[in-house]
Parts: sequence; structure tokens; C-alpha cells
Amino acid sequence: MSTSYLSTQDLCERFRCSSRTLFRRMRRPLNPFPLPAIVHAGSFNLWDAGDIAAWELRERERTRTQARNLPSTLSFGGQP
Repeated sequence: MSTSYLSTQDLCERFRCSSRTLFRRMRRPLNPFPLPAIVHAGSFNLWDAGDIAAWELRERERTRTQARNLPSTLSFGGQP
């Protein structure tokens, strides 16, 4: 079975964030970002694409749940 990997740069482009943000997300208590599958000291890290996809699904569900719990009187962008 072949495993595909994503580099730090791939993930930064995918999530439109910095590598520092990725590493901060690893320390979150709720749905932390996966650790790299392969760590190269002084070089790039590689993440298992399956781990990233699973995290992304959990994160999507987590944020949907939060959005459902927002007060109904809340408006966005000045719109009622």
C-alpha cells in the first residue's frame, strides 16, 4: 500500500497559513493538527495525506457545530 505525503509548503498553500500556524495548531487542546509522519532535522517535514484528510473532516465538523451554537440574533457584515 502506497502512502502519499504532503510537505509543509503543500499544507501552507492548502490552508493559506504560515508554517508557524501549523505548528501552533499542533498544540491546540481541541482537535490538534497531526504531527508530521516524517521529520527531517534541518530540512522539510512530511505529513501523511490520510492523517491530514481525517483532521480536516474533524475540523470541519467542529466549526460547523460552533456555527450552529451561535446566537440567532448575531448578524454578519451589518446584515440583519
